[in-house]
Formats: sequence, structure tokens, C-alpha cells
Amino acid sequence: MNLGMWNYGIKVESLDACVAFYVKHMGAVEKLRGELLGCRYALVRAGGMRVLFFEKMPYENATGEDIPYGFIHAVYEVDDFDTVVRKLREDGVEFIMGPMEVELDFGKRKLVFFDGPDGIRTEVMQVTRDYGNT
Repeated sequence: MNLGMWNYGIKVESLDACVAFYVKHMGAVEKLRGELLGCRYALVRAGGMRVLFFEKMPYENATGEDIPYGFIHAVYEVDDFDTVVRKLREDGVEFIMGPMEVELDFGKRKLVFFDGPDGIRTEVMQVTRDYGNT
């Protein structure tokens, strides 16, 4: 079951400048910074939405892409990751990265990336352990 949108991913040239701008002008709150697969990120909350700003996307190395700055992907949280992944495979969806399990500063996640219609990059993830700081 899809539990809803968890976050948006955005690639930025400068984490510091981007976070400072959204905190100052959009009322965002910086929650934490960390690194995933060698890629630095900052997580902010703006209202009820989480936004992860990355300097480089973790799947750039896996795909060989040089991804431009801007909106990168939408993340949907599910409560039964294995069933969703199995269904995606049955439907012929090709994965860009994953399935895999990662640990971040805010918890453990199962995740997979793929492109939907019109090349909309999408991540499906299930929280397997939440550290409660997002």
C-alpha cells in the first residue's frame, strides 16, 4: 500500500546556499545533513513536506548520467516494499538503482529507483527503522 509522498529530491550546486535560502525565505527548517553512498545531502522540512537537497545524486554513478541541477525525483513511501517491487518487476519496470537497503542519519530504508512515464524519476521506499529526526 502506498502511504503517500515522503519527499522530493533536488540536486543543487551548493547545499549551504540552498538550505540558507529556503530557511530564510520559505520558512523551511533544516533537520539534518549527511551522506549517502558518497553523496552529501541536507534534509529540510517545509510545512508537511520533506525535501532532500543533494550535491550529487546517489544513482549518478550507477547510471553514468551527469544529472543537471533541479528537481530530480519524487519518493513514495510504501508499507510492503517486497510486494511493490515484485509487482513492478512483473509489469516490466526497469530499475535504475536497487532494490537495496541503506542506512542514513535518519533511519534505515529499503529503496528502489526507476523512471515512470515521460522519464519521471521515482523512488519507492519502506522505512525499516526510523530515528525520528525528520
